[in-house]
Amino acid sequence: MGWDVLSQIATSLGALAAGGSFVLYRLKRRDELTSHFRLTVTTLRPNVEQVHELVSFEFAYELAAAAVCSPVLELPLRDFYAHARPRDGDPPDRDRMTEYLRKNFPVITVPLNTPMASRYREITIEIAMQIAPFQNSFPGMHRIAKATIILMENCLRNAKTITRTDELWETALPSLIEQDKRITSVEHLQRVFTDVLTMVLMRDMQESQERIGPLSQMLVLVCDAYLEKTVAELSRLSRAERKEKVRAFAEIQTISEELREVEKCLRHVFSRESQRQRYRELLAAYECVGREQAGEDFSEEGAGSGGP
Repeated sequence: MGWDVLSQIATSLGALAAGGSFVLYRLKRRDELTSHFRLTVTTLRPNVEQVHELVSFEFAYELAAAAVCSPVLELPLRDFYAHARPRDGDPPDRDRMTEYLRKNFPVITVPLNTPMASRYREITIEIAMQIAPFQNSFPGMHRIAKATIILMENCLRNAKTITRTDELWETALPSLIEQDKRITSVEHLQRVFTDVLTMVLMRDMQESQERIGPLSQMLVLVCDAYLEKTVAELSRLSRAERKEKVRAFAEIQTISEELREVEKCLRHVFSRESQRQRYRELLAAYECVGREQAGEDFSEEGAGSGGP
């Protein structure tokens, strides 16, 4: 056998070895990705449950108290109380108190990074970061998780907006002064207004929870469906999902529309008809209670932007 032939054989064997090494590397990377994905899906569920548990009376009261009892607003509230309950002369009526607030009360920009609000944001950001690496490999999981995060963050954003709404303060404070003669100090006024603001926030949070509920249940349903799959099955699912022609985020206008679009990917995940049926029932439940108020559009700005 000549040296040329031996050289060709050696070259071929080297190429085969290199090709085999590359295949093994790809298989290893695939297994690492799917294992990481399974771990991520496992942690999503308790994180979502934590966010749900944080929305409570204590959370609403904490936000309300942080604003009403803010050191920045202590002096303006004392000035308002002195105007509303003068030591000499007749007290002003509600219209005059409202006019006073509009002219003299500062714009409410107090920071609301309370402990529970900060924890709420930390968890939603953590969920977004956990699922981000799978935007292309498991688009079904990524997009339904993102839709859920947007609603969760809207809940906190809306609560902060309500707490800082000037019109609410301008309406509530004169009403409390006029209707409750038992208020005899600015500290008493702060306590009563904090309770009123807490009730307003609780009502809004409960409405938000009604909208978030079906999506949270959807996310749990999808997580369970993924966790039923083996590593090899997850790899095949990933290829099937990537082949689906789904519209980009920028083309989606509402969360309902996004949930219908993402079903194209999730149909590969659901192995039982009961899972598909349950998904559609939850979608109908969301559309029934959601009515998709302003600010609940499906935009990438939602995730990770809870604000101060």
